Amino acid sequence: MSLQKGDFILVDYIGKVKETNEVFDTTNEDTAKKEHLYKEGDIYESKLVVIGEGWVIKALDESLTTMEVGKPAVV
Repeated sequence: MSLQKGDFILVDYIGKVKETNEVFDTTNEDTAKKEHLYKEGDIYESKLVVIGEGWVIKALDESLTTMEVGKPAVV
């Protein structure tokens, strides 16, 4: 199944700074706790994204159409 601009998808991610590998955001509760990012009351679950609408950072948005559903990817 190929993804296209305008598709609604659910995304799980761990956002890291490339140079330092520091985690700055995640949809995973265990990762948030491990990296001291956990915030009581936040909801840790897949995020709804519309491809091409700028709902996520540009590099990720532009890469979504080249990814395979259900397979991990690095952007």
